[in-house]
Amino acid sequence: MGVISLCWIKPFPPTPVASVHESTPPAFCPIYECHLHDNIELLPYSEVVGVEGKGGDFNVSVVRKPRFVDPKRCTLCDACVKVCPVEVEREFGGGLENRKAIYLPYPQAIPHSLVIDPKTCTRCGECVKVCSPGQSIST
Repeated sequence: MGVISLCWIKPFPPTPVASVHESTPPAFCPIYECHLHDNIELLPYSEVVGVEGKGGDFNVSVVRKPRFVDPKRCTLCDACVKVCPVEVEREFGGGLENRKAIYLPYPQAIPHSLVIDPKTCTRCGECVKVCSPGQSIST
């Protein structure tokens, strides 16, 4: 059996769990379940740029966008979020909440890692200075 790759453009999966995370446990999220399956590869912050072949034999070209935070090294200590000087409206806040340029999209985000929004980041370097794991952030 081959590997199935799920790809989406944003740094987090398109799921309603993001807006109802307080009342919905992650076990009820289909994307979360996919994350646990060995034959399913999740490609957040990626874009399909080409498809070649025919039914059952496809070659797909995917461009992965940089997250600027290494999910394997990030400990989610939040030090970088606290020092970030940028605040913008949160995607799932309904206009009532703000987030920083470096942020965790929502508690069940996959991958469970911070991401830097390149459109709002000023490249001030404050997050890099306070990153205790060292080298988990690159702007």
